[in-house]
Amino acid sequence: INPVPASPTGNNGSRCGTGTVTLTASPGTNGNTVRWYSASTGGTLLYTGTSYTTPSLSATTTYYISSYNSSTTCESTASRVQVTATINPI
Repeated sequence: INPVPASPTGNNGSRCGTGTVTLTASPGTNGNTVRWYSASTGGTLLYTGTSYTTPSLSATTTYYISSYNSSTTCESTASRVQVTATINPI
């Protein structure tokens, strides 16, 4: 039985007006990768990596991250972490 990876840590991002936001995260354990999702459970896998640039946004949007260990194929999906891209008015 393989252990479930520790939850990652995420950094929120913001910008003024419509556009992209770059969000960053750390997988918490060496060798793990960060997976970015559109929902806290289920949802669409958007990207794999420690830095995610959103599509152009006009409203604040929340994304969810998990840690994934490719050696064991275990993922911290039960404890996805919320990361927010804030769009501030100009």
